[in-house]
Amino acid sequence: MTNPRTSTSTWVIRILSVVLFFLIAWLFSFVIDDLNDVGAPNNQQTLEQYVDVDLSRERAKAKADLRIINDKVNTTSEAIDKLKSAGADFEKLRGIQEYQVAEMTRLGAKLQDIEKEFAPQDKKYRAAWAILWNEHRLWVAVYKLAFIIPMFVLAAWLRSRRRNSAMKPIFTSLLVASFWHLGVIAGDHFPELVFKYIAIAVGIAIVLATLVHLLRRESEPRDLDLLKLRRESYANNICSCCRFPVRRNDNDNYTCPSCGTQLFSACHSCQTTRHSLLPYCGSCGAE
Repeated sequence: MTNPRTSTSTWVIRILSVVLFFLIAWLFSFVIDDLNDVGAPNNQQTLEQYVDVDLSRERAKAKADLRIINDKVNTTSEAIDKLKSAGADFEKLRGIQEYQVAEMTRLGAKLQDIEKEFAPQDKKYRAAWAILWNEHRLWVAVYKLAFIIPMFVLAAWLRSRRRNSAMKPIFTSLLVASFWHLGVIAGDHFPELVFKYIAIAVGIAIVLATLVHLLRRESEPRDLDLLKLRRESYANNICSCCRFPVRRNDNDNYTCPSCGTQLFSACHSCQTTRHSLLPYCGSCGAE
């Protein structure tokens, strides 16, 4: 039989398993983030398709000119206030301010005319871009799920089939990391109403799978579980099959009076009384 793990090695394995989980989750996040750019629509091309480029440039220039003249008006107003406070002549600045205000009004009217022409084009552009972006998000969700679901299924299969393997902590880290990213992807790409039902369905599936596993384990215990149950039963002087109390004299063969299971019998090697349901004789070590 293999030697049991020491307490120190068990904690080291647990800590390294947690570290491995974060590293795998980190790696998955890089891959998933890169998938965001796969097939992304070109915003500039879409804009040029629906919006007059010259009109867009004229609009941007009018906005910039309006900001500049607005800053000049504010600067002139501050200068006039300072001259007023000092009792100095500010009539020249007053004339400049009037010109700036008139220019600002002209630019504002010009921008308003441009906006009237630009608004219908911008509306069509935004509607088209929203459709393209939603389609892109849908395909990105498909790409991400196509990556993470096989990882999750593989990890779940390895974790289930290799339950008693020494590599179990590795499979568990991979399973938890893939499941966590699966939940993040579903939350990012599905509407809240749909995600709510997906989360509930996944929760029910996990609880059912765990419950079925525990029920099967209870009704058909595996070798290690059965051995543990028998050891505990012998230590507590009860029958491992029916839990009936064991009452016997030392060195006597004994059969459970409740279910008929032979609990103590003579060893075939040394003829001393041994535990019938344990793999080795306590006197000679024979199997």
